[in-house]
Amino acid sequence: MFKKIISGESLAFFLPLLFITSIYFLNNFSRNAFLERPASFSSSDSVRIVLVFSIFLVFILLISLLTPMVQNLRQVKLAWNFHLITYSFFILIPIFIDKYLGLNIMESLSKILRISYINPIFADLNTILTGIGCQTVNEIGDKITCDLENNVFWNYPKVLLQFRIFNVDSKLTFVLGYFLALIFILVLALFRDLNKIQKVILAFLAFSPPLLLVVNRGNFDLLILSSLTMAGYLMNRNLKFHLELSYLLVLFAASLKFYAFFALPLFLFFSRSKRNYFYFFVSTVGFLYFNFSDLRHLNQSIGRDMSGSFGLPVLLSHLNGYAESDLNFISFGFVIILILFIFYFNFFKQSFYKVNIGNYDDHVFLLLSFSFTITWLLASNYYYRLVLLIFVIPFYFHKESTRFENYIGLTCLISFYLSFRTFGFIMNILLVPMIAFNFFILHRNLKRNFTNHGE
Repeated sequence: MFKKIISGESLAFFLPLLFITSIYFLNNFSRNAFLERPASFSSSDSVRIVLVFSIFLVFILLISLLTPMVQNLRQVKLAWNFHLITYSFFILIPIFIDKYLGLNIMESLSKILRISYINPIFADLNTILTGIGCQTVNEIGDKITCDLENNVFWNYPKVLLQFRIFNVDSKLTFVLGYFLALIFILVLALFRDLNKIQKVILAFLAFSPPLLLVVNRGNFDLLILSSLTMAGYLMNRNLKFHLELSYLLVLFAASLKFYAFFALPLFLFFSRSKRNYFYFFVSTVGFLYFNFSDLRHLNQSIGRDMSGSFGLPVLLSHLNGYAESDLNFISFGFVIILILFIFYFNFFKQSFYKVNIGNYDDHVFLLLSFSFTITWLLASNYYYRLVLLIFVIPFYFHKESTRFENYIGLTCLISFYLSFRTFGFIMNILLVPMIAFNFFILHRNLKRNFTNHGE
């Protein structure tokens, strides 16, 4: 039984992660930096290290144990859309009840899942609406003087300030925040044609800590996820005006936060038509024209916090023992991560013949996985940006998925539920196999699409 669970493939997949984690705890700089960071529980240094490493081992064994069960459920269709039920029951309904009955269900759920809860709800959206209504705010970095309770600054694209012509202000916070949450359930409803395990996985993702956090804060990442997903869905359906609408959705997402613009270059691979090239040129020029003055402030708005963050700069800084994230290519951490990526590239190269790449020839997967990969490479991203993977992870459980594809999906799912204060490094390292695998998928799919697609 044990030999069946811990196969040679699972050892080849997980041993590099265990090896890098061992280096992390054995290295003086990274170990001391880990011990200096606040944790979710108090204990001695040695107990804390042993406990975190032991829990990591348990997760690996759990993934190996669950994978055979997952394999058996790949072919089974499920009528119930559990992801719609969990999102409604754990997010939409509690928000409504808290607002009109004065309860604190969302706050209690946040405590159970060990994430911070900001009261009143939709705080980020409230900051944006206050900034739009505040006449002293004119560009990135300006203090929002109309917010008398908090010392906050405008860190969003200046184009959003144009909504002043509609007399937008913070009084609309709850209505708009709940409307954004309702939009997302409509996006979730697009994913009904899934197998049993995909629906179960999506159900867990639909009330996961990152999603709960992004909804609680009323953060635009939820709207960006919805926009990119809808753009991919329209491209999949190939409906009339799908290309035009998809460009508009991506540009709308990019107007909320600049990182969504990374999805736009993928359109060059989706179609070789002159119309597509024209739209790409106009979209790029238009985006740069309206946002050029803001881009010079971009570096100032990129976070450096290590707690609750993920990305290559964060992972390198964990290994280097830094207090803040830093994309340092001449460092011990970079060498270690480079070796790790070389291993996984070799692993997937040898195993790729088992993968039916057609299952990833999906515009939703390509847009979201590419956007996530670029942000992972370039920036320190706060915890809630993991929501970009909500519609990516179910793809690793398609009906012809291999064991190592399931390993990737399960490691990513676990990273959603880890306490980032205690397991920050583990949360980051679990994403590496997915990033390496997606490079292969993106390269193969985009190359094939560019060769075959045209209008």
